Amino acid sequence: TVVGGSTPSTKDALNFGGDIPWLTPKDLSGTHPRYVSRGNRNLSLKGLHRCSATLLPKNTVLLTTRAPIGYVALSANPIATNQGFRSLIVKPEFDHEFLYYWLKVNKTKLERHASGSTFKELSGTALKNIAIRLPTSKAEQRAIAHILGSLDDKIELNRQMAQTLESIARAIFKSWFVDFDPVVVNALRAGNSIPDKFTKRAARYRDNPDELSLSEEIQCQFPDRFQDSELGPIPERWEIGPLKQIASLSTKTIQPKNDPLKLWVHYSIPAYDDGKMPKTEQGQTIMSGKYLVPKHAVLASKLNPQFPRVWLPMQDGIEDSICSTEFMPFIPRDSDERNLLYMFFLSDVAQREITNRVTGSTGSRQRVRPKDIEQMNILIPEKRLRIIYSDLTNGLIGLSLEKQDESATLANIRDTLLPKLISGELRIKDFERFLGKVA
Repeated sequence: TVVGGSTPSTKDALNFGGDIPWLTPKDLSGTHPRYVSRGNRNLSLKGLHRCSATLLPKNTVLLTTRAPIGYVALSANPIATNQGFRSLIVKPEFDHEFLYYWLKVNKTKLERHASGSTFKELSGTALKNIAIRLPTSKAEQRAIAHILGSLDDKIELNRQMAQTLESIARAIFKSWFVDFDPVVVNALRAGNSIPDKFTKRAARYRDNPDELSLSEEIQCQFPDRFQDSELGPIPERWEIGPLKQIASLSTKTIQPKNDPLKLWVHYSIPAYDDGKMPKTEQGQTIMSGKYLVPKHAVLASKLNPQFPRVWLPMQDGIEDSICSTEFMPFIPRDSDERNLLYMFFLSDVAQREITNRVTGSTGSRQRVRPKDIEQMNILIPEKRLRIIYSDLTNGLIGLSLEKQDESATLANIRDTLLPKLISGELRIKDFERFLGKVA
């Protein structure tokens, strides 16, 4: 059963902010799990009743049919959508996960059935009339979906683990180099003055002196005084200087199509948005010029408004790695400071400064000039603290990269199997026995 969605009047704030999950195509534009439980906004009961949106049941296949066509997910719980969806409530004799994977592999077919002049849209009638070739046995459909779903589940678990590990490293960076927590604690211990900007943090640590939980060996490496600077109060002996003081920009351009059979690990914007998993592609399929990814590089997007897109290449300098020219490849002057450079670009401070340097008209045409970023003044902690941070976070970042690398391998396996299993080119022998073993 094909069900459309709707949006209540946005002029009435009471239509939103309730307990009813509500999805728009934008909610599926980035990385997301197969099963989604909510979007960025909720509807109120009033909002649901004031439009033609329907509360869809759990396991509904959620398909965007305009702007763009082909985003797909499964509902983890009852959920409503806007008019950008034609959702499919799957009948009991068919497997909803099989249909989910069929739609993922047949996006081009969906687009062929769309119509419209200003933008393409797949109507409910057109969607209903698309022919699907599938196993007659629901058990075989389920077996196919189980194989693909197991790979997706592991990829999602890896993504969550990598995200958690990285968030710990980000929290340490913010505490040390943005909030200056260790400096505040040392200043309290020494009885030194603390700038007004940090009085709340000082009060927090005055009441809970052990909250920071740093070893004394690391704690004593931080100064116990602040000094004035053009960026406001900063720790004593730290500097203000251009980014190029700690990192250099590398923009060596090549044309992969000139070596048509060579395999390249390609760090592209779409690959970043699809779970930060680079694609392995032959040179003949890459039509435009790319940057070589140098050893120890950190890739930062120069596009606005999609900040922050910051990528730490897993291959770490393999000569066959390339990236989109929409990235800025920066190399730390000291390879031991790569983690610090990565976290700097992810920080709110860096992203705010980068956004302030955007040029161009609105929307997708806005970019920053890489040379402007290279010249951007930043806070530069003392060398020994930069090294201590990288040493402390090497395990976290290293394991995060391992999980991302494993996910990329699993994604390649999934993407190879997906069209073959869905089309019937590959069949599962004795699928009922197979399901019995995995139950």
